[in-house]
Amino acid sequence: MLEIITSTATVLAVAVITGLFARESRRYKKDSIKIEKRAARREVESLLSMRLTSANTTLSLAIARAVKEGKSNGDLDLAVEEARKAQLEYYDFVNREFARNVAKV
Repeated sequence: MLEIITSTATVLAVAVITGLFARESRRYKKDSIKIEKRAARREVESLLSMRLTSANTTLSLAIARAVKEGKSNGDLDLAVEEARKAQLEYYDFVNREFARNVAKV
């Protein structure tokens, strides 16, 4: 009788430990996927932010040249357009992220 109880307890303990391990494994995989997706979104945001910063720097330099020379040239028009494009791309990204986060709630 004692052998049956011991065997049953051992089987139950193994089953519980296996179940807990499987649950943790699924949770870890799910968390890993979330972390990877978040990292991908951060990468996109960083690239867009760098592009926006670069466009703003180019625009600032073009404005400085225009003021120094007392006239506007093609550089200024190109810099304004590039800054506008970079800003719109960044705002589109921010709006997509906002909508995605609001949809989660």
